[in-house]
Amino acid sequence: RRKNAVDYKTPNFGGMYASVQWSTDELTNISNDVPNVLSMALAYKSGPLYVAFGYEVHNNLFGGSKNTASALRNSSTVGASSKDTATQADVKYRMGMHTFEVNFIQKKYTEDTPATGMLFKDYQNNAFLVAWQARWSSFVHTQLMMVKASAGSCSFVDGSTCSTTGLDGTEIAAGVALNLSKRTSVFAPYG
Repeated sequence: RRKNAVDYKTPNFGGMYASVQWSTDELTNISNDVPNVLSMALAYKSGPLYVAFGYEVHNNLFGGSKNTASALRNSSTVGASSKDTATQADVKYRMGMHTFEVNFIQKKYTEDTPATGMLFKDYQNNAFLVAWQARWSSFVHTQLMMVKASAGSCSFVDGSTCSTTGLDGTEIAAGVALNLSKRTSVFAPYG
């Protein structure tokens, strides 16, 4: 949870509910802008079905610059601004002892700067997760999941070639949990 945050959560309307959070930093950046974050979510839960959508925007936090080499950054340039967004959807469905989940996220990092040259301009990628969890008994639970992220695309202010080679990835993982009591579990992951 971020500092200086204001939250609002709606009551549950027939299984549907929403939440909003806005937060701001205590200090301004080099352009005298106050960085802030807006998060919104809408969810529906009924019986075995759960569906959720989320959206988050980071203004002037320079997420793209913070993840690049210092020579490519805009975060210390007067007059520069940034807008980083993430959009996410999640669906879970329970069938007996099994729970299936599919999750998709799209991230975009965009920066505007009055400077010229080989400086960060934007980056975008997509990722998804597919998971299966089984509760075989009150003692044993297992989970199998796959996460895949695209390398995405990027660009520099001056139009130089920007490579995302090596930024894609896939992970397949499995795990087992043994519940020793209501408050104690042992978990063994693999992957």
